[in-house]
Amino acid sequence: MVTAEKGNLLESIEKFGLDGVMNAANGKGPMGKGIAGAIREIGGIQIQYDACDICALKKPKEGDAYSTVSGKLFWKGIKRIIHAVTMKQPAGRTSVEICGKAFESALKLAEEEDIKNLGCTALGTGVGGLDAREVARIMLPLAQKSKVNVAFMDFDADFIDELQKNLE
Repeated sequence: MVTAEKGNLLESIEKFGLDGVMNAANGKGPMGKGIAGAIREIGGIQIQYDACDICALKKPKEGDAYSTVSGKLFWKGIKRIIHAVTMKQPAGRTSVEICGKAFESALKLAEEEDIKNLGCTALGTGVGGLDAREVARIMLPLAQKSKVNVAFMDFDADFIDELQKNLE
């Protein structure tokens, strides 16, 4: 099942019964702006420490995904944070193709980690500079094929409008 609403993902955890949250990530671990920064701020710095440790060890490439502890978000029902690697370096550029591959990797990893309801925002539309509608057209079919329920929440009206248009 796929849902899409405009709003704040981290404020909607209970509403959607989320047990996982996806983060648009780099391959180094630092969690700067956007959803990454919000997850670090609300969930705690331990999430970023775990991400940096995992990246140093596994050296994820663009299009990969890895998971970390959920920090304080555990108390809201979040088991793991799934990091979709859209760029190698923090604040780098990306492509729609990389974001599609990263989202596919994130969904596969969520399934492997027994996450039933994954909260997601648009990938690559912040510092990555991608068109939100184009990203929505790549992410939606992948979410619809997944065994994981995906709840898209984003402040970007173009992203959510494009998803909702194609969900009807």
